[in-house]
Amino acid sequence: MRVVRALVRSVPAAYRHATRRHDQPIDSDRATAQHVAYQAALRSAGFAVEALAGDESLPDGIFVEDTAVIVGERVMMTRSALPGRALERPPIAAALSARGLEVLHMTAGVCDGGDVLLVGGRLFAGISERTDAAGIAALAPLGLPITAIDVPAGVLHLKCVCSPLGDDAILLAEGTLDPAIFRGLQVHAVPFAEQWAANVVALGSRVVMGAGYPVAADRVSRAGYDPILVEVSEIEAGDGSMTCLSLRW
Repeated sequence: MRVVRALVRSVPAAYRHATRRHDQPIDSDRATAQHVAYQAALRSAGFAVEALAGDESLPDGIFVEDTAVIVGERVMMTRSALPGRALERPPIAAALSARGLEVLHMTAGVCDGGDVLLVGGRLFAGISERTDAAGIAALAPLGLPITAIDVPAGVLHLKCVCSPLGDDAILLAEGTLDPAIFRGLQVHAVPFAEQWAANVVALGSRVVMGAGYPVAADRVSRAGYDPILVEVSEIEAGDGSMTCLSLRW
């Protein structure tokens, strides 16, 4: 039986100082409880979850997805546009290497893993305030075709408005990207007003998604999937969501 793994990193008290684009306060204790519930949801979906300890010197460290892009058994460690996040990479690289993955290191451009999604045997990569064209070009050693997409203004990462629903489908927030970009894939839409719900983690028919988005959850269910709802208000307060909190392979 194929084992699908998810690597997460625990919430430090310093998470209340996470980089974000607003002044909404963060409750680190509540974030910890929500993160534990997120891990339980991943396990319920079928992932084998492994958790690394948090680091009080890395308030953004729970957002492990930004540090790497994984394709098969190969990993590209990314380069953050935020110098303060550089120290998040070494422990993640060590953990992935220890688990048998081949680890490569990006040497040009900047890229966050939150801007890169793997679906249908190709990579879709967003050009955003955190990822540039050179960073996208640096993903070439992963060996898959890459489609570059301009991320809409005001959107932090590509996966803020879309994410894979398995190997052949996309969940997309209406009014954010042209669905034709994902030609050849099934595209399922969630309302623009619930666009946070477009960021999900799917395994088979099970879909881990944020609670509080009833229309989106209903549409995912009607499309034949089984939503697993998780309260992540404190994660969203740090500009994060479902995919941001784990690296999956």
